[in-house]
Amino acid sequence: MFSQHGVVLAEAELKEQSGRTNASFVEIINRRYGYDFDPKVLAAEKDQLVLAELAAAPARPYSGAIELLQKLGKLGIKRAISTTAGRNTASRMGELVWPYFEVIVCREEITKSKPDPEMFLTAAKELGLPPADCVVFEDAKNGVEAAKAGGFFCIARDNQAGQDLSAADSVITAYNPQELAGYFS
Repeated sequence: MFSQHGVVLAEAELKEQSGRTNASFVEIINRRYGYDFDPKVLAAEKDQLVLAELAAAPARPYSGAIELLQKLGKLGIKRAISTTAGRNTASRMGELVWPYFEVIVCREEITKSKPDPEMFLTAAKELGLPPADCVVFEDAKNGVEAAKAGGFFCIARDNQAGQDLSAADSVITAYNPQELAGYFS
């Protein structure tokens, strides 16, 4: 999205976006380099780019994710999605997993993005659970920081994107439904 406006960001800068709303990331880049891009306009452009990519190649859940969600459902565990993506984009990205969740919190329902814990706190409240009774699954540094700031237990899946996930309570490399279900018993 930035490259369409003649801005090339370093890989490390692109990693900063993970877990943030598109608009908040535009604001960071504006402050850093003195740009005056309209965050809402560029956020909408990014959403359109993502939707075009999803139309060409639908997103696939991580291996084991659906089996884990099914197992948690059978155990009676409440489940929520908290994402900084907009509802339209998130629904396309997660269309295969959305049926397994009781609560879905998207950027339209929050005012702050990760590493602020607002999105996780909102989901916990809608589930009727205190943060201490929840487990957050994350794959981004900003998400891990948000989970820990909100008082949640956090399991981070290392997706080999070079994120520092060391603040998580546990770091995994795959969704093993049998192993992970143990956190809920």
